[in-house]
Amino acid sequence: MPVATQNAQAGPSRHRNRQELSQQQDGSDDERLQKPQVLAEEGWTIETFTDLPVVKTLPTLAFIAGLVGKCKELITRIEEGMEKAMAAATLIEEASPDHEMLEQFEKEFRSGIERKQQMLIKIQVLESMHMQLRQNQDLDNPMGFYKQETARREQEYRGKTLRQKFKEDQDYINFRTAIWEVNHEGTAGPPTTAYLPREDEDGSDDEEIEVGMQTQNFRCPITLRPYVNAVTCVDCKHSYSKDAIMSILSNGRKRSVKCPFSGCNTAVTATKLQPDKELQRKTDAFVRRQAEREAREAEDDED
Repeated sequence: MPVATQNAQAGPSRHRNRQELSQQQDGSDDERLQKPQVLAEEGWTIETFTDLPVVKTLPTLAFIAGLVGKCKELITRIEEGMEKAMAAATLIEEASPDHEMLEQFEKEFRSGIERKQQMLIKIQVLESMHMQLRQNQDLDNPMGFYKQETARREQEYRGKTLRQKFKEDQDYINFRTAIWEVNHEGTAGPPTTAYLPREDEDGSDDEEIEVGMQTQNFRCPITLRPYVNAVTCVDCKHSYSKDAIMSILSNGRKRSVKCPFSGCNTAVTATKLQPDKELQRKTDAFVRRQAEREAREAEDDED
């Protein structure tokens, strides 16, 4: 049949044409990499392409805010590890004062502080970019700026001495205070520099005014008993047992009351109170050690 014969004759030709077309379109990976890819509508090539400035848009602001949130999540995890190291260190100090293992836990705790600081640097850079966009300022080469600025700040931090990093760091102060209080309750501890060797870059000790660690009071100023469900005022940083301060606030339906701490005139409201888990943990440890000490003294009296 003529039609069938014609199709049969045309079939191989069309197959070869499709193969040739496919080869022309595909080419090898090396060929595609060697040939500049042109964006016809703009006239750009990969070699000449540069990032366009990032302008203020809601999705962009949300994206940066999301990155900040991720960094804060990592900080929370780091702090959880630091809390475990502190708890283990205080237990070791209680069982065997000045045990050599304390040095290793301190190194781990300081490493946690350093990782936390790296995350804080990233947050600072991201927030500066976020603020720039909110002020309707375009971001030129945002990725390059982020990498360069975080690298510069991290290098500056790594170049600091131990004293420059940790002397006034509140986390480190809390760590040394917690260990000191195990066997020296009610007595102010030495300054943090006592645990941090002086390096050449630190200068002379005569140039520094060193203040010892402050003593920690574990009793509520209202009940005069150890804290129960401790809460802290965000304004004055004074703490109270939750039920005690809430009882004063609810008495007479007062919106605010003067801080119960002597000499403090801060107006305390329920919205300014935040749970203080760290203080409550220290209080519980204080109560436990006090009970154990009283039990030992009672045994000694019997003997």
